[in-house]
Amino acid sequence: MTWHPGSGPDKASEVEVSFAPVTDDQTLVTLEHRGWECYPDPTAARDEYNHGWPTVLGEYAAVAGTGFAASGGPVWLALLHTPGPAVSGSTEVFAHPDFREHVAFLGRLRERGVLVAAGPFPASGEGMTVLRLDDPATVAEYVRLAHEDDQSVVRGVLLVRVRPWQVMFTS
Repeated sequence: MTWHPGSGPDKASEVEVSFAPVTDDQTLVTLEHRGWECYPDPTAARDEYNHGWPTVLGEYAAVAGTGFAASGGPVWLALLHTPGPAVSGSTEVFAHPDFREHVAFLGRLRERGVLVAAGPFPASGEGMTVLRLDDPATVAEYVRLAHEDDQSVVRGVLLVRVRPWQVMFTS
C-alpha cells in the first residue's frame, strides 16, 4: 500500500505487510517499508521509521495476543539479506566497511547455537541466513535481533526480511 501520513500521494512511500504461519498458534507479521527516495532525506526518514514501526507492531502484538503453544518441533527462519541504502551503486556490499558487523552478528548467532548456515547468492550482493529455533517462543526475539542487533542492518548496509521456513527434510 502507499504510505503518506500527513502529506499527499506525491510524497508516498510503500508499506507491505505480510502474515506467515510459524506454528499452529503463531504467525510472523512482517512489515517492509520501502520507497525512501520520496523523502527529502531518505536516510533520516528510514531511521525515524525504524524506531516507530517496532512500537506500532508491539501494540499490534499486544492486541493480537502473545501466547505460544508447543509446536512439536523446531521453528526454522530464513533471513533474506539484500543490499541496503548505505551501499552506493559502485560499492559492493561485501566491501562496505560496516559489512563486518554482519559477520559479527552471525558469530553471535553461532554462539547461541541457532545458526545453521549463512552465505551469499553468487554475484548478486544478496544472501541468506538459516536459523533453527528449538523454542517457538523465541521467534519474536530472533526477528528483533535480525533488525536491531545486526548493525549492518541498523546502518543500512543490508536490508533483512525474515521468513519462516518449512523444512521438510534434514540429514
